[in-house]
Amino acid sequence: MRGLLQQTLTQWANNLYSTPDTENLAEAIRVTNLAEDSGFAIGELDYERLLAGLYLDARRAVELGDHSLAVNSINAIIQYQTTYKGENLNQMLFDEYVRYARVFDTTGEPCRAVAQYQNALNLFANQGVNAQRTAAEERCEQQRQATANAPLGTPGADVTPVAPIGVPES
Repeated sequence: MRGLLQQTLTQWANNLYSTPDTENLAEAIRVTNLAEDSGFAIGELDYERLLAGLYLDARRAVELGDHSLAVNSINAIIQYQTTYKGENLNQMLFDEYVRYARVFDTTGEPCRAVAQYQNALNLFANQGVNAQRTAAEERCEQQRQATANAPLGTPGADVTPVAPIGVPES
């Protein structure tokens, strides 16, 4: 009876993982956990569960706009494979870097945007993204120059530290 239950749970999880759509991944993880919690050896299901969990985390982070988590999750999957469920993970990562850069760009942090645009361009050459990076670089340089030229006491101005005054001699 126990062997039949193990075979059923393992086959059920394998079928869920092997479908091309991603709607069944959460259920596949749940079935894998059930098999493992029942004391059954899960073998390669452990690997499938890892990839599915990372992929679901990445998808959720993309949907929520948590770019840092999305980038980290996608990079974690790419350590194992570059496609998942027919999706090119490098393209997914490229798109996320671009979205991340645009957030920095629109919130007045062009220097941070440049780094994210460059991360995207390290994956794929793209004229549009290259132009966005160049524009962000120009805004970054303008910000740096404005900060460097601001009078002392201006918020964000570079301040040269003053050496402490010595104690008068007695």
